[in-house]
This record gives sequence, C-alpha cells and structure tokens, in this order.
Amino acid sequence: SNVFAGSDTTAIALRSIFLNLLRHPHVLSKLIAELEERRAAGRLSNTVTFQEAEACPYLQAVMHEALRIFSPAGFSFDRDVPKEGMIISGKFVPGGTVVGSSPWVIHSLPEVWGADFDKFRPERWLEGENSSELKRFFFAFGGGTRTCIGKNISWLEMEKLVATLLMRYDFELVEDENISDSCRWVMLSEPSYSRNSTWNVSH
Repeated sequence: SNVFAGSDTTAIALRSIFLNLLRHPHVLSKLIAELEERRAAGRLSNTVTFQEAEACPYLQAVMHEALRIFSPAGFSFDRDVPKEGMIISGKFVPGGTVVGSSPWVIHSLPEVWGADFDKFRPERWLEGENSSELKRFFFAFGGGTRTCIGKNISWLEMEKLVATLLMRYDFELVEDENISDSCRWVMLSEPSYSRNSTWNVSH
C-alpha cells in the first residue's frame, strides 16, 4: 500500500495532466503563456519552487481538472458508521455499516460540475465564487479528517515538475487513437453484493 500511495497515484496523476494538456492544445498554450509571462517577470525560477507554482492560477486549475476528469484512485473511500448510527442523506444508517464513495462518481455529478462534466475544461476552476464551491467536491485525495496523508507532498511534486518540464521541453502526443480511459477499481459496499465486488466502469 505504501508503494501505491507514494508513487503509483502520483505517476497516474501526472500522466493524466500531460495527456489532457496534449489532447487540448489551446489549454497547453494558455498554460505555457502563463508560465512564460511569470518567468519574464522574474516570478518563476528555472526549477520552479513550491511557492512559485502555488501562485500560478491556471496551472492549479489544470491540475485540479486533470485529477477530476481522471482520478488516480477509482475505488470507494470507505468509512465505518459510528456504533450509535447516524443519519446520512435523510436515512438512518446502523452503526458498523461501511459506507463510501468513489472520486469517479463525485467528479461526474452534473449537478455539481455542469452539463460538460465529462469535458476537460480547467476554466471551471477560475469562474469566480464557483471555484471555491467546486473544491468542496474535489475528492481525488478523499475528504474531511481522513484526507490522504500524502496529499501535500504529491501536489508539491506534481506542480513543480509540470511547470519546470513545460518551460524546458516541448511535448507531443504519439498514437492518441490507441489510448483509452477506464477506471478498473471500483469497490461496491451494498447489501446485494459481496464485500469486495470489483466492477469495471468505462469513462
């Protein structure tokens, strides 16, 4: 599990970021323009620092959108209901019940993300008050007090690497038609299925 949490998820997230950038050249151009403008103004080092990357709004939007559209973890983030039970969405759930939700489900809710929920559109994260509201539903690292313990180090690695590589190298996508997106690890915790049922969900 340490290997999965420490490297696999970050690698998958980076792949999603670069793949979506290369599939959407106008987004890539806009991000590079932001980085070049900041470098020309002396606000980006050759090796981008954490503070410098954090101050790049479009970079942050691209990263959030890439992890929303293709979350590294597709399984259900499970929690145990306290022994006294609790009300969830208007229904009483007995204590000891395992409940959970998948980032892929939350990140595909049209009532949250709009009718274009299945489109890669970083601008949605920069649209005024809506941006802070969307972050409430960003579930790539889980949420609440049980948020992934490696979230901050993973985000730091990704934002530094993406910004630095884009300023140093040109990228292009090869054989895009052979690339397919799928989530192959979704755990269902419903009474009608076994505890560890695994379902394939196309994206």
